[in-house]
Amino acid sequence: MKRNEQTIRDLEFSRRDFLRLGLAGAAGIFVAPHPFADPVFADDKNPLSGANLFRDVVAYSDLGEHRTATEIDLKTAEWIAKELKSAGFATNFQSFTVKQFFPTETSLKIGGKNFAAFPLWFPNTTKLLRAPLRKAGEKPDGKAAHIALVRFPFDARASIFKSSGHKEIIDKTIAAGATGIVAVTEGATGEIIGLNAMLTTEPWAVPILCVGGKDAEKLEAEAAKNSSAEIVLQGKTEAAAEAKNVVGKFGKGKKTILVSTPQSGWFRCAGERGAGVAMFLGLARWAAKSRLDANWIFVSTSGHEFGGLGMKAFLEKSAPKKEDVFAWLHLGANFAVWNYEKTPDGLRKTGKAESRRGIPAAPELTAPLSKAFQNTGLSVTARAIGEVELLLKDGYRAFGLVGANAFHHVPTDLPDVTAPELLEPVGAALVKSFAEIFATAK
Repeated sequence: MKRNEQTIRDLEFSRRDFLRLGLAGAAGIFVAPHPFADPVFADDKNPLSGANLFRDVVAYSDLGEHRTATEIDLKTAEWIAKELKSAGFATNFQSFTVKQFFPTETSLKIGGKNFAAFPLWFPNTTKLLRAPLRKAGEKPDGKAAHIALVRFPFDARASIFKSSGHKEIIDKTIAAGATGIVAVTEGATGEIIGLNAMLTTEPWAVPILCVGGKDAEKLEAEAAKNSSAEIVLQGKTEAAAEAKNVVGKFGKGKKTILVSTPQSGWFRCAGERGAGVAMFLGLARWAAKSRLDANWIFVSTSGHEFGGLGMKAFLEKSAPKKEDVFAWLHLGANFAVWNYEKTPDGLRKTGKAESRRGIPAAPELTAPLSKAFQNTGLSVTARAIGEVELLLKDGYRAFGLVGANAFHHVPTDLPDVTAPELLEPVGAALVKSFAEIFATAK
């Protein structure tokens, strides 16, 4: 695959710099190492080439659904640790416990038809709940038991939190006599959207299943007929399920640089999480070959769906003090995905990168980051969400990458939502970011 021209120029500079230093040494003249020289890789070995980054996106997605503390999440942690070790990092796991629900059977049948459904965390289980389906807001006779059909309006954050409005919809519906709820999650794809549980770990008062927006009209037609609805929602809840962060360390330089990314999510999360994990591993391999005077700490965290519990655990017990950190990069969600447009036949790729993305950053990093990310489609923004918000609130000299994704939190967030040609320019810009940040260091 062709590398972008700017990356080629960077590598050519590194080769010239390397030769200059080598010749000077041979002549007996001492030359201090260049403060920032990009290591030289053969094209197929460059860890930040689009092809190599995309390979790791596929590997991450192929592991399975990445929910916190599941077997796949633990396997993901082992895989990340193995890759860091292969790059020369010393690694360890930071274990922490979370309350987690492990579903064993989920089904929704209405009017004799089966509909794809997914539990709303934290679930109230039922072996079988059968009642008429009614649209929320329609008063049944008296307080007759019924399963209510509600709509969750689209929110790009795909999370339940204090002001998101989801709890108000649920509480009002239960107060009207609903013994179960079918919630339509509205979104561009029409698929089921997994919603982060950031409000409470207590089960909802009734069983709640989420369905995709593509089924909304069919379900409303069934609700108009008060068709019989059947909910099955079975599984086990563990009060203290084990999850693992991965911590990798390399180098003993004077400046401590952290790189972090979430590793967990609702489904396969290729664009949301896979691009970040791939960039995380690519940067680790690059960092191990770089000549930066740095102490590198790479951290991948679980618990993302529950308000960033893994990052909170790391900050509480393992993170260096803010005054000891030179820079902290957080690789957030969806920073290298395709843009899509709606058509009568569904979503279609426009052939352009998603434009709704940015770089939340500490104020003192605005200038170097703006220079490094020129012409990439990413720009520095004051708005921070997710784990990078935690870092900035704690006063770290941090910056992050985050963006929107039409397939955010849906089962079809698969590798084709990103591509080598979207990933490679971001990797090149991140290398330049470190160069610019070092250049401005006092």
